[in-house]
Order: sequence, then C-alpha cells, then structure tokens
Amino acid sequence: MIQPFGEAALLVEVGDWQRGQALLASLDREPIVGVVDLVPGMETLLVELDPSADLKVVAAELERRLPTLHGEAPSGRERLIPTSYGGEFGPDLDDVARLTRLSSDEVVALHAAASLRVQLVGFAPGFAYIGDLPEALRVPRLESPRTTTPPGSVAVAGRQTGIYPAPLPGGWRVIGRTPTTLFDPHRDPPAYLAPGDLVRFQPILPTALEEHAGIPADWPDRKEPDSHRSELSGVQIEVLDGGLLTTVQDVTGRPGWRRYGVQAGGTLDPDAAAAANRLAGNTDSAAVIEVTLLGPSLRLSAPARVGIAGADLGATLDGTPLAPGTSGSGRLISFGERRSGARAYLAIAGGIEVERILGSASTDLRSGFGGVGGRAVRAGDRLDIGAASGHARAASGRPAAGQIRILPGPHLNRFAPGMLDRLCEAAWTVSPQADRMGYRLDGRAVEHSEIPEVPSLGLPLGAIQVPPDGRPIVMLADRPVTGGYPVIGCVARADIGRVAQLLPGDTLRFARTGDQGDAAWAGALR
Repeated sequence: MIQPFGEAALLVEVGDWQRGQALLASLDREPIVGVVDLVPGMETLLVELDPSADLKVVAAELERRLPTLHGEAPSGRERLIPTSYGGEFGPDLDDVARLTRLSSDEVVALHAAASLRVQLVGFAPGFAYIGDLPEALRVPRLESPRTTTPPGSVAVAGRQTGIYPAPLPGGWRVIGRTPTTLFDPHRDPPAYLAPGDLVRFQPILPTALEEHAGIPADWPDRKEPDSHRSELSGVQIEVLDGGLLTTVQDVTGRPGWRRYGVQAGGTLDPDAAAAANRLAGNTDSAAVIEVTLLGPSLRLSAPARVGIAGADLGATLDGTPLAPGTSGSGRLISFGERRSGARAYLAIAGGIEVERILGSASTDLRSGFGGVGGRAVRAGDRLDIGAASGHARAASGRPAAGQIRILPGPHLNRFAPGMLDRLCEAAWTVSPQADRMGYRLDGRAVEHSEIPEVPSLGLPLGAIQVPPDGRPIVMLADRPVTGGYPVIGCVARADIGRVAQLLPGDTLRFARTGDQGDAAWAGALR
C-alpha cells in the first residue's frame, strides 16, 4: 500500500525492515526523479519528494518495483557494546523486571546473551533499532516520553533495544549505559551501527565505563573537514552578545542523511528565512542567523546589506528600527523588546560562511555539530560573510494569522471515531515542552482506539504524533527521523512557519484540509 503523507511525501508499506532496505537499495541504484530523501521504517519506507514532483508518477514507479523485492537481511558486521546495567545508569531496570516478572539480574542476563540484528538507523543520529528481543523482555514504551534521555542510555521498547547517542527525548525504558561513541559526522559512514549488523551487549561494572569510552577501534578513520567555502567578502560578524538562543541555520538542512538518523534540521520558519535572504540579495538557501525571543548584539567589520523577516524582536540597524520585511545597510545590529512572534531571521549580503557538515551549515544543537561548533553563538565569536553577488528583492516579513491547516495522517484508524474532527474543533495551548524538535500541545486528550504504538516510521515535517498520554506533538525541523507513536495529521507546509512563531502559552486551532475522503486527495495516486 502507498499513501500520501503530508503534501510532499509517500508512505510505502513494505511489510518488514528487510524489504524496506531492499527498496532503499533499489532507489539508490535507480533513482526516481523528484525523490529528495528516503527514510526506512520498521515496516515502511518514507519517500520524500520535491514539492513539484508528480505523486502519481512516483507512486506508479514504486508500485512497479515492490513485487521484485526480496526480504533478505543485508549482511553486516559483529559489534560488541560494553554496557553498565541498572543503578543510576539504568533507572528503568526494576520496572522492566516488574513488567516481565523477572528479576533484574535475569533481565540483564537475557539482554546480554542475545545476538541481535540492527534493523534500521533512525530517530536521531546513530540511533539503531536493534531486534528482535527475546519475548520475555518485551515491554511497552513509557506512558509519557522523557524530555531528555542521557547519551549512551541502553533502552528497550517492544521487540527492540536501542542506544541513545545524544541527550534526547524518548519513551523507551532505560536499563543501562554504554560509553561507546555511536555517531561522528566526520566519519564515513557517520553512524557506527548499520542495518544488518549483529550486536551483543557486554556487561561491565560502572567503574569500567571510562576504560571503554570513545571511538570503537573498527570504525573507519575520520574524514578531512570539508574545506570548500564560497568566496569570502572579507567582512566578519563580531558577536558582542549572543542573546537567548542564536544559531546559524539554512533552509535546506541535511536531506539524504536521514537513513543514518541525522535530522533534516534547518530553519524552523523556512519562509521567513528565505524572505530575509531575498531582502539581502542572497539565494533563498544561503545560511542565515536564527534569532529566538531575545536577540543578540552584532557588529560588522564593514557596512553590509542586511535583511530581516519573521518575528518582530525590536531589531535596529545602527540605531534605526529594522522592521520584519525590510532591509538596510549598516554595521551594528541589535535587538530590543519583543513585539510579536518567536523567531526572527537575519540575512547578510553574501550569506554566513561556516564549515558545511553533511552538506549543510545548519546547527544541530542536540548532536553538537554544524554552525559554530554545534552550539548557539556567544560573545567573542566571529563569523565570515561570503561575497555578495545578487540583488535585493521584495519579500514578506511576517506570516498571516489564522488556523493551522492539517492533512489527515496515516493512522486515523488507530484513533477513536471522529477524533481528527475533534482535534480541529478544540483550542490547543503550546506547552513549555516546545523547542526546535517539536511542540507538545495541551488540551483535551486525543483518544486512541488501539494500543498507542506503531512500528517506527519516518516522520515528515509537520507530522502530528500522539503518544499514550493523548497530548499531540507537532514535529518541526529538528524532529526525530523516525517515531513510534501514531500520527493523526500533518501540518500543511505553508503553515509550518506560523507554528514555529508560537510561544509556550499561545493558543492555536487546526483546520482540516486535503481530506483523504475527497476525490482530489483519495485519487492522487490513481
């Protein structure tokens, strides 16, 4: 079965992860025009498309290839993962023992004795879904996901075990910790574990964690950093004050790397970022500065053209107000009182020039790479500016107000009847758990009709996941690559920026569009 997933993606049900890997390999060998990224799931392959691609043409070619696929597991390597179980490193071990009616020692023994196959890499950079666990160890996810899971956490959920490579939110039950590094963007491949690898967990004492820390010996050497940069203008930005959260981002993010668990990333409000670039005379995809709530203070080494769009955070250029949707030339950029929105985008003629990691200048805050050392900018940083080559163009500064349009998701049958309509009838409040990964919403709980878990699948931009607690989560630029909660809907791409401009405590309403029952939508693949 092939169905639309949002406006520019197809969800292909392949039955199991081996067939998903086979289809992925087929599309690598013989690409389909219009396909921009492929995200394997446990029983699906998410095929993301250029918005101009013809859904019917791509779907027809996928249908042609499906019958030829074989379900053989890809060949892999043996990987030994040293793990300290229980205690402060395995806070859920006792709960797993209780749920499985085993002792904690029996849980550890069963987990460490099994040779388990890596089925896919997703969710986050280097996060491997490893299975199948012995039936005696299978437990459900947490009712409400943790907002942060420590890096190296070894966890279980359902038929699988996995290792969190960075501080991440997650709903798996943590039973131990490994000091092994699992992701390095400067290696090829950037993920240590790959589909088909055989994994065994080796119990170690907590005192041995430091001894086993670091890069595995059988991982290829680091690549030389990408030294390619555009021609520089000689102008630099000096950061006088970094503000609350100021990062380098670009609109394109990192397509093509999601099979290794690398988030798409990029600007949270891509339309505003593109508008700022047009105002500065750049291409839409040039790297910009994303400013959150409380802006920075920046000084250019020479006057340059500046464009700004998105939120109104009280920007000034050489002391003169610089409203969203305008541009000017000057040296000193400051921000004052917030008037509307959450994120402003600052573009400098020529674009921000930083090392491109995995093809992008964007900052990945959780995994700590891209932009300026994988972090927010701070006082004392200096950023290079490329040579200006274009002409300024008119652009809109702020998104229009109104309801957030959503399309039906692929799991409507897993929710109570009429639940999508109820989602749209209700008012939702952005919770404090709102960041670049996604916004969790508070309101009347969405009701599931089945167990609120699905085999992990790729998540397009704007997917609305609903975990067991019934609180929807809108997935944004730094969303997990894959997720295991049912998806009730998907935000229209034109409205993504409007979601990203909301703050905790703000209210939003959804409006249903593109109904799969409508002839135009249901017939999209016929």
